Parts: sequence; structure tokens; C-alpha cells
Amino acid sequence: MKTFSFKYWLLYLLLLDIFLLVGCGGQLTTGASPEKPAKEGTQKENHDNQVSHPTTVSSVKNNTSIPDSSVSPTTQTSPSNSSTTGAYIQQPNSIVFWNIQQGLLLSASNGHGLVWKTVDGGHSWTKVYEDSNLLSRVVLTGSTSAKVLVGDDWKNPKSQIETTNNGQTWVKMPYQKPLFADQACSIGKFGEDLFVNHSAPSSSQIWALCDGQPAAGQMSKLIVFSHDGGKNWTKKAEVTPKAANTNGLGLNGYPMGIDFLSDGRGWLWESRGNSFYTIDGGQNWIPFTNLTSPETKEARSMSLIDNQHGYALLWVNNKYLLMFTKDGGKSWSEANAWINQ
Repeated sequence: MKTFSFKYWLLYLLLLDIFLLVGCGGQLTTGASPEKPAKEGTQKENHDNQVSHPTTVSSVKNNTSIPDSSVSPTTQTSPSNSSTTGAYIQQPNSIVFWNIQQGLLLSASNGHGLVWKTVDGGHSWTKVYEDSNLLSRVVLTGSTSAKVLVGDDWKNPKSQIETTNNGQTWVKMPYQKPLFADQACSIGKFGEDLFVNHSAPSSSQIWALCDGQPAAGQMSKLIVFSHDGGKNWTKKAEVTPKAANTNGLGLNGYPMGIDFLSDGRGWLWESRGNSFYTIDGGQNWIPFTNLTSPETKEARSMSLIDNQHGYALLWVNNKYLLMFTKDGGKSWSEANAWINQ
């Protein structure tokens, strides 16, 4: 009886040892993996950091997001000081760029004129000003300044708005007609219609584009230059029905604007015509055959930054294209696009 009990006692101890061993192993299995909770905590912390970033704006073209450094800028004498980013900009019509990244764009919506700003080379835009009137043209006046002509006719604007801090704030004032306007265009007896371009913010070099009366898609054109701030002018190129076309420009097309650098490189663009470039101060012009084509692919506005970089706003196939060049116009890439709605 004792032997029998002793055997069972040994069996009991053996089973107890096995039970305890298994139990300890189970505890070690469930408690030996601290990495998983730590990893989940890290993911939550990263997510919290992401959602607390500044407001972002999305690129219309590739939907990439960047921090918006100009949200809710203060505006002066503006009906709206809200900054919004839209996936679509209606009827863009004029552009300027201070550098490769920063620029302004004008558009129209429900009879109002809008000013948009980009800080990433045209991929995304923030509204910085709205006017109850349409806005017809924007031009640079300095390294951080620009002015916008108010009214649907850039040749006879109602007023103008100006910025001196890269579009953060705007001031509205009466239109100030260039003092030399009559003198510049009188060289070719073209009247007072002109587009003036300063090659540098404080430069005394000025180019002016004057035009004649439109006639069935044709218009006379005159390019003049002043080296002394508008006191004296010289003729660079002229196209009239009687003048021979020896400078590369033709009668076809309505000239819409020019943009020059201080070294004499310049761009000219037309409605119902072509776009051109010059490297000799405007005496001779060569068409951008890889960019525009009359009636089918036209430049609405262009901005020349330096001898390699620039932007062009095109109208083609019911769509607006913002094009960019980094090789002086030899090739162009699309920075943004808006379908006409």
C-alpha cells in the first residue's frame, strides 16, 4: 500500500512539474514582446504630428501638398482678404514671376477680378486679392513689387492696385499713365496704345510696344527703346502695311505684350498670332514654333525671368496651360493646366 501510494505520489509530483513548466512558458510567451505596443505608440505619435502641420494647399497638376506660407494675408482696400486654394482657376489671363518660384496670376470669376500667388513655380496658387472689377494685366515694378491694371481694357484701365511685398498686401489708387507714353509711340505715329516694360527694377532701360488699328487679324507694330528712362527713344522694329517685313515680325496677329532683360533678350506674344524672342534688343525676332501656333495655340501672357528661365500662359483646345522653360525656350514643360468650364 505504501509502495502504491509512493508511486502515485511520484506521478503526482511529475505532473505538477509539467504543469508548472507549461504555465511559466505560457507567461513568457505572452509577455516577452514589448516591441509591438511601442511600435503602435510611435505610429500614433507620428500621425498626431502630421495632422498638426500648417494648412497645406494641393497642386492642381500632380496633387502634391506643400505648406502654405501665405494663408490669410492682410489686404488693403480689397473687398476680400481671404486666401483660398482651388483645384480650378477660371479664365487666367496674365502672369508675372519675380523668380522661378514666386509669381502672380490674374483670373476672372463672376465678373470679379482675382489675384493669385504661387511660391512653388506655379504648381499651386493662393488667392491674395479680389476686386469687384475685372483685372486686365499685371506687371512687375521691382524685386518685390508689382502693379495690376483694373478694368477689362488694359489700354484704358479704371485704376490700379500695387504691392510692395510680393503680393501680401495691396493698395488701390488711380491709374498712373506713363509720362512718356505719347512720346514713345509718336515715333511711328501709332497713337497712345502701348505696353511698357522695364528691364530691371531700377533700370533706366525701357522697351515699349505700340500697335495700330486691328484689321482682319492683322495689326501694325512698333518696338521702341529708351536708355534714359523715357527721355529719348529709338526705333527697334516696325511693321506696317507699307514697311517690308525684315525683322521677323509680320502683320498677322495682335500684339499683347513684351518682356525684356537688361541684356536685350526679350519675348513678345500675340493674340491670333505667334510668340517671338529676340536676343538683340528687339531689332530681329524669331518665332517660338515649339510653343505657339496662330489661332490654335496662343500665348495669353509670358514672363521672362532670366536668359534661361521663363513662363508662358497658353490657350489651346479649350484649356489653359502654364508652361515653363529652363533652357531659354528651346523646350517647354507643363507646370499647371486648367480646363475651361
